[in-house]
Amino acid sequence: MKRSCPSNNKDYRDGKVKTLSLTPHQFVQRFLLHVLPKGFAKIRHYGILSNRSRRRIMSEILYYFERRVPLRIQLSLVKHLKQALNLDIELCPVCKRGRMVIQLTSCQIFPIRGDPTSVFSGCPPTI
Repeated sequence: MKRSCPSNNKDYRDGKVKTLSLTPHQFVQRFLLHVLPKGFAKIRHYGILSNRSRRRIMSEILYYFERRVPLRIQLSLVKHLKQALNLDIELCPVCKRGRMVIQLTSCQIFPIRGDPTSVFSGCPPTI
């Protein structure tokens, strides 16, 4: 007696739900296509739940459902200090007329990243 694993699948060509019978071996093969290899991380939130654009997308969704929520505008540090403390850090402290330009001159502000292969292999990085 040959066993089968029936499952319901949607056929997108005609939009109907159809029954597909697979052997246990085929079912396990297809199931294991969705299992991630060791060391890989599953990205759980994308689309409307992604952190990168959640505020903008949620504002659009709420607007669509007529719950008008204003989208907050991100202020730069300079504008925030000017607005909150009435302090203009771009103004020259000597003449009070000229504009100061803040420029980074050193490239070694942040440490240089290590070799990523050393993290996975457990060995010291090779040079």
